[in-house]
Amino acid sequence: MVEIDLSNSQPFFAACLFNPTPEVQAIMRKFSLYQKCRSLCTDKQDIKEYTKLVTTGQFYDFMMHKFDEARITYCDRRDFKEKLFLVFFGRIDTKNKSKAVKLFAQIFPTVAGLFDTVKSEQHNQLAILLQKIESYTMLRRVAPAIKSNFPELPFLTKHDSLLPAHNRTGVILPGSCVDKVKAIIEDEIEHTTGLRPVVRIKGKLEPKPKIIQQSTDSLTQYLSHITLNLYSPPYLYHYIRKAPCNELIYN
Repeated sequence: MVEIDLSNSQPFFAACLFNPTPEVQAIMRKFSLYQKCRSLCTDKQDIKEYTKLVTTGQFYDFMMHKFDEARITYCDRRDFKEKLFLVFFGRIDTKNKSKAVKLFAQIFPTVAGLFDTVKSEQHNQLAILLQKIESYTMLRRVAPAIKSNFPELPFLTKHDSLLPAHNRTGVILPGSCVDKVKAIIEDEIEHTTGLRPVVRIKGKLEPKPKIIQQSTDSLTQYLSHITLNLYSPPYLYHYIRKAPCNELIYN
């Protein structure tokens, strides 16, 4: 099972607001935000540092270290992200209540100022804007480019990631084109946003299974047989319930 994932995606797409490409500008204009953000001085050191962190995939680790230095407690990485995401999705006055938001504003004052500008009329406007940029990039640019280069490759998009699928069963499996698909994602995102992301391949790369001597009763047992041992997400339930396993046997 393979997932091609964009590192720190929401912070990454936020960085493309500082010096937006024509495509990002068009999306910002729909929110009447381009003129508001146009006067922002993109030469500020904290913008450069923020952009460097999100384009090298180090943003979360950097901020986690800063949390530790500031003695901001968190249970695990998920809890850490929930606290940090208040920077992007919380109300402007959250900085008065959240140590994490206050810390971010101290480290990246110009960046935080831009986020406040975007959220000034409606606090969820930044979240919606980032989702619009992300969906436009993944669905209008990345997906068509993959389809053009690999017309026989089925795949699923999941927010900031893409899962190549087996063309008969729908099961997410590794293939020889994974690295090429990864390169297409990197190129298309850079072309659209002006920034090159860190894209990682997640999942367990299994060799092609040997011949299965006997048919199993369900796809769940089949997956166990080839030792994927991975949780099947909801969009695979259809196949787990209904796909006849006889069709899955390799010859």
